[in-house]
Parts: sequence; C-alpha cells; structure tokens
Amino acid sequence: MKKLLPCTALVMCAGMACAQAEEKNDWHFNIGAMYEIENVEGYGEDMDGLAEPSVYFNAANGPWRIALAYYQEGPVDYSAGKRGTWFDRPELEVHYQFLENDDFSFGLTGGFRNYGYHYVDEPGKDTANM
Repeated sequence: MKKLLPCTALVMCAGMACAQAEEKNDWHFNIGAMYEIENVEGYGEDMDGLAEPSVYFNAANGPWRIALAYYQEGPVDYSAGKRGTWFDRPELEVHYQFLENDDFSFGLTGGFRNYGYHYVDEPGKDTANM
C-alpha cells in the first residue's frame, strides 16, 4: 500500500503532463465570396465581358486542407445588364501536406474542376463560352 499511493500519484502526474502536451488539431474554417470582372472587348459601346462571381469554403486540420468553390464563368453584356449563365462551375480540392519546413515543402493534391474556357468568336456574334 505504501508503494501504491506514490506510483498512482506519479502515473497521474505523467498523464496530466502528456495530456497538456498533446497537440490540438482543431478544424479551421473560412467562407467567402469574390467577384471578378474582365472586359474582353475594350472600351466598345456594348462592352461585353466576363463576370466571375464565386463562393468558397475552406477547411484545414493539421496536414489536411479541403477547398470547395462554386463559381460562375460566363459572358456578360454590361450595357444590357444580362449574363449568360449563373453558378455553373463546381470545384473540389483535397490536399495533404507530408513535409513542410522553411526551405522545402512536399504535399499531394487531388480534386476535380468543371473547367470552361472562353474564345473570341466570329465578328458580329455574341461573346462565346464553352
């Protein structure tokens, strides 16, 4: 019984020290919105262009990072106040950071994106979007 009490106290103190030294890996989140405008026809009268509003959500925990975005990428007629499409481009990215220090970082990223592109169409037609 004499040894049981000191051993129990020692184990409890060591356990408390380990519990306090344990690293907290809490999730960190952020959400937001962004709006980007590109005037692809210069300063012409109709000033057709591209407007790209987006909403995004990011989450990180330790070496893991997850990013979700949903954005619109399409033609806009600024003079008429119209746009061709609304939010139609989902994007997901998952990243794991294996190694990171001041000189070097190494990680792996995977995901998908519904990518679209814009091109200049024939004269006299509307701005094209694929």
